[in-house]
Amino acid sequence: MTVSAVLNNRPGYASPETRERVLRVVEEMGYQPNAIARGLTRQRMNTLGVILSYEGKLSLTSDRYFSPVLDGVFAATKANHQKTLVITEDHWEDVQANLNTYLDGHCDGLVFVLPILPADAFEPLVRRKLPFVGIGENRPEPQLSTVDMDNVQAGRLATRCLIELGHRRIAHLPGNAFLISVPEREAGYHRAMAEAGLPVDDSLIIAGTYHVESGYERTRALLRREPAARPTAIFCGDDFIAIGAYRALIEAGVRVPEDVSLIGVNGDREAAETGPGLSTVRQPLRQLGERAVEMVLARVALPRDDRPEAGDKVLLPGELVPRGSTAPLV
Repeated sequence: MTVSAVLNNRPGYASPETRERVLRVVEEMGYQPNAIARGLTRQRMNTLGVILSYEGKLSLTSDRYFSPVLDGVFAATKANHQKTLVITEDHWEDVQANLNTYLDGHCDGLVFVLPILPADAFEPLVRRKLPFVGIGENRPEPQLSTVDMDNVQAGRLATRCLIELGHRRIAHLPGNAFLISVPEREAGYHRAMAEAGLPVDDSLIIAGTYHVESGYERTRALLRREPAARPTAIFCGDDFIAIGAYRALIEAGVRVPEDVSLIGVNGDREAAETGPGLSTVRQPLRQLGERAVEMVLARVALPRDDRPEAGDKVLLPGELVPRGSTAPLV
């Protein structure tokens, strides 16, 4: 009991001489308290779990989305004196199957990065009132806490940028339809067009995926149209789509931005280095990771019975970054 009191800095349990002897022996023995045992006693492990899926990823640490998000998570856990346990699965189906194993007491809360999971998959966490936040999907379910970029605002920013440059025939090349960001960015496109009093030509909205090849093929399809039916500007739902669009335009002898203006979303390094530099709406990826940690820790700090059943919804604004791929319509 005396040793425990000294190591936990409890006053009145040991004289200065005894305290000095205990600390000297601790140093000589290289003793370290058992973190798990102390965590069980305090009901806090000071550890957050970060859960990701490797599906379709060659590297998480160099990925254009996951890497800056993880940087934000690690910076925030370090600033708050928390440890980070990174949990990776091959597929999100594996996450769902193994979800109960994340409730073993090692983590005070969980952060899911781009969770492609049905709402009922989170029920074990909701029942246990284990704090958790999903990054990157603005899920509508009331029991889920989420933090994401304001994708409607991003789509509106990008489209309005093109409108203010004089463009009226603006194509939109969205990403993977199963992601919530896709209809949200398209809603922003529609909002900007409506605010400017411009009609939307649905034939200029072509479904696809968040890949360079998809942007390339859809832009080639646009270029096969009669000149009067082609757009003078393209809002791409993602920078990689815009890189593919740029390649298709240059290959066809179409000048960027003199003939067609291009804008994307994300703020990827590759976009800045492509051609004249692709205009974009930069995602606050590092800030998403930081805010997710803050949201989880705010709930962890509450007594379990005081933790609210409703989740928190946070949207962070994107930043318009104009570059050489956009120009006034001549």
